[in-house]
Amino acid sequence: MRRCPTPHETGWYFDTERRGGVHPVNRADLKTPSVGRGFLDTRDCQVMSLIFALVVAAASPCEVPSSEEAAQRSLPYAAFDGRNGPFGWRTLAAGGCTDSAVSLLARYSETNRSRLAPAQRREIAFHIGQALAMAGREQEAIAPLEQALDTEAPEEWSTYVRATLAFLRRDGPALQAARASYAALAPGSVRLRIIDGLVACPAEPYMKAAHCKT
Repeated sequence: MRRCPTPHETGWYFDTERRGGVHPVNRADLKTPSVGRGFLDTRDCQVMSLIFALVVAAASPCEVPSSEEAAQRSLPYAAFDGRNGPFGWRTLAAGGCTDSAVSLLARYSETNRSRLAPAQRREIAFHIGQALAMAGREQEAIAPLEQALDTEAPEEWSTYVRATLAFLRRDGPALQAARASYAALAPGSVRLRIIDGLVACPAEPYMKAAHCKT
């Protein structure tokens, strides 16, 4: 039978005195032993393991399990990009787990570089920059957005990325010029409405400006 880990190994005691069952208590918070506080015996090993797992999970809500990350890296791009559930990169970014979303995108791109089309590599770079910008990390967003530009990119794409970069750099004339160019390329498009928001609210954070009403 597998030995139940001791509180000294896990870093946790268990308070059996509180109403409602056992509760994890960090041993660093216990100044002196008290009656009713002690070690769970081996009969409670399963309970202890479950509680400890829940404590760890609660402490790392943004961590993507290694098995999940490996599974996603093996997906075709469309399936990866549209991944639903708690560990899709869009879900992570929307939930404030920006670093996890960015890491997932970057590792997917690195693993699949040889089979990704240039447009897909550009799109991943843009998504990394956009996720950072939406989290308020606008200066960090500039480098990956620059990687979303290359000589093979369609003019519509390049103009949209240049408009985004101009906003993040707070370069008003460049933003206005990109907006004029994009309006000629894709009038009435969703992307044009986003650019219009950036033009209308140039001093706001990216997340707010992208949804500004003109």
